[in-house]
Amino acid sequence: MNSPMNRNLYLALMRLEDLATGRRISRHYQHLQRLRNADPEYLNEFRWNALKKLLRHAYANVPFYKKRFADQEIHPEDIRSWADFACIRPLTRADVKSQCDALISRLHAREDLEVGETSGSSGTPMIFYYDNAAYSAGRAAVLTGWELAGKKLGDKLVTVWGGRHTVEERWPKWGSRFKARLHRNKRIGAYTLSDEHKIREALDIISSRKGGFIHGYTNAIYMLANCAKDMDIAFEPRLDGVLTTSETLFPFQRRIIEDVFGPVYDGYGCLEILGIAFQCQEQKGYHIVEPNIIFEQEDCVDDSREIILTDLWNYAFPLIRYKPGDLVMGEMSRSCACGCTWTTCEKINGRATDIITAPDGTFIYYIIWFVATEVLDNHPHIKQFQWVKAEENRLILKLQVNYGDTKSIEDSVRYHVEPILKGKMEFDIEFVDKFEIGPSGKHKPVVDKTR
Repeated sequence: MNSPMNRNLYLALMRLEDLATGRRISRHYQHLQRLRNADPEYLNEFRWNALKKLLRHAYANVPFYKKRFADQEIHPEDIRSWADFACIRPLTRADVKSQCDALISRLHAREDLEVGETSGSSGTPMIFYYDNAAYSAGRAAVLTGWELAGKKLGDKLVTVWGGRHTVEERWPKWGSRFKARLHRNKRIGAYTLSDEHKIREALDIISSRKGGFIHGYTNAIYMLANCAKDMDIAFEPRLDGVLTTSETLFPFQRRIIEDVFGPVYDGYGCLEILGIAFQCQEQKGYHIVEPNIIFEQEDCVDDSREIILTDLWNYAFPLIRYKPGDLVMGEMSRSCACGCTWTTCEKINGRATDIITAPDGTFIYYIIWFVATEVLDNHPHIKQFQWVKAEENRLILKLQVNYGDTKSIEDSVRYHVEPILKGKMEFDIEFVDKFEIGPSGKHKPVVDKTR
């Protein structure tokens, strides 16, 4: 079975890694452990004090915020409540792209910072920076989030992750290979899963672990689970858990993954801010890592709200009221049987870039979830879908089907989808043998060719 490494030994190895890299992952991890069950009032006071310190720093040392606060005639000392804080204009991805240099703190030398770049799977790539404190806090959040799902320090892990750059340039480096060995982590490049040989090789790696956890891109893990079903491969023993992230987890994907591999615990994060929210073993919501994050919401479309985040630890490249382009739905709650007192959000609901705009200016978003739930529930032989906005007034629904009468499927899908569109856009259905995996290793549920 999993045979986890001794926890104290693992913590000692983490401290050695911190000494070698100058990071403080183990310190931040232990800090989060102490606050997992903290009194909400104490936690709120802790976050408020951390936020005020960050705002003072940004105003004094970051050119972008000095100008933004001046434009809004705001001074950090004027912010005396959460309502005051919500008056600060949000930071957008467009701001980060156009004002990247102005977002770097004067107290931090660019050459001393880690540079990050988004994959561009939801648009053009974006450059950002972070210091050791921000990386350490984010990495500790991931480890803590995994523990909420039952993955203990030192448990075996298979990672299904990464685009071409990560797999071919970062993973072969000595430090990356050492880190993978330290974490008992076997790695599979998500973007490489393009043929049957690579897929079978990946399934062999997972099977050889005899338990443990899988972590990685939702669609890549789902695709592997589907292929395992097609190849009649059974995993005995079943995995202790599957930790999905980086892509929307649809109900049809969860069902297949849990049927093949084991229980699924979804997580939410982004490269800019690691480790934001995680499902615990109760699987009833996403615990927001509140000691690291200010998590706000703004009305968007239908019942979805756009997420606004503040990273309390990144002083080198502050992200204050940052809109990563992700959506959330449902109620917020502090009540969870697992005992963690961090606020939970009910559902991570995809990306704002997945919202389709009709020619009359109205938004069409519910249709994505309708296909992912109602349509795929009625047609379990549909493996995957993708909406393509081919022209301003024309949508194509691409469907990957493993068996069945495509004519009856098309008739059924049209019967359900056309009333939602209400004639606002032309609508075609296209059947494909498979969806190609791009350089990012991810699958996009919506592709807008008009942008």
